[in-house]
Amino acid sequence: GGIGTGSWARNLDGQMTRFNISAAPVDEVLPEGQISVFVHAGDKKVATPLGKYPAGDNRLSGWNWKAADSVSKSAHYHGLFPYSWWEYPVSNDLPVQVTVKQFSPFIPGDTNESTLPVVLQQVEFYNPTNSPMDVSVMVSMPNLIGWQMKLGQLGTLREEQYDFIKTGQGQVQTLQQDTNHLGVVMSADNPQDKRLVGQIALVTEKQPGLTLSYQTVFSAAGTGEEIWSSFAQTGDLPNGTGRTVGADEQAGAIAVRISLAPGEHRMVPIAISYDLPYDVRNE
Repeated sequence: GGIGTGSWARNLDGQMTRFNISAAPVDEVLPEGQISVFVHAGDKKVATPLGKYPAGDNRLSGWNWKAADSVSKSAHYHGLFPYSWWEYPVSNDLPVQVTVKQFSPFIPGDTNESTLPVVLQQVEFYNPTNSPMDVSVMVSMPNLIGWQMKLGQLGTLREEQYDFIKTGQGQVQTLQQDTNHLGVVMSADNPQDKRLVGQIALVTEKQPGLTLSYQTVFSAAGTGEEIWSSFAQTGDLPNGTGRTVGADEQAGAIAVRISLAPGEHRMVPIAISYDLPYDVRNE
């Protein structure tokens, strides 16, 4: 995020973790916080998350984590402030070259733009083959709003860390769009923990040649097949507009599909923005 707005990270395994957006750090891997890629080249269709599956987890078991393990191990990580990026080479599990760059605005002398609570993700595809292909990127995000936080046990290595208490009652997720943008906005009715009061949004641009799809809400505690089966077959999401599924762990997702000619590069922009206005500590 921007200066003073907190942060979260994609670690070297491509996993979403290290949340520090409410003055209370949480170091937990959430598999629903994911970037996934679909490729349709000739008769071959593949779909894989780019991040490794967290050890000992059983959420979202319907996703292609076997391929994700191989893909994440092959990635090359780079960092040069304010950018970090991963390069994913072509393989049997990922027959397109992918680069994921993420950054927050950092403009010398411009404190307004440099303190925006937003993460920009640029997903660049390159088709190294002699044949056209269709590719799609899905970005999914947990709805943290409405959860609670608990300080780790004193006298342990986690005494300065917090844990999420996942209570999804009252979480609300909606589709928002205008002429130029489409997004999924996540919030909650009457959240109990002020550290997690606010909104989170996934947003992308409407551009010629881009096919946008979405799922405003799905259960991150289940198999995830309700969105993965569609994404793995077509590169699109079901365009579901439900507000809640009543689960303790809810997430939303958007996807962008494009066609690549042989040798073509194309970049897809996706932003994650958030507004958690309370700075509440030691509660």
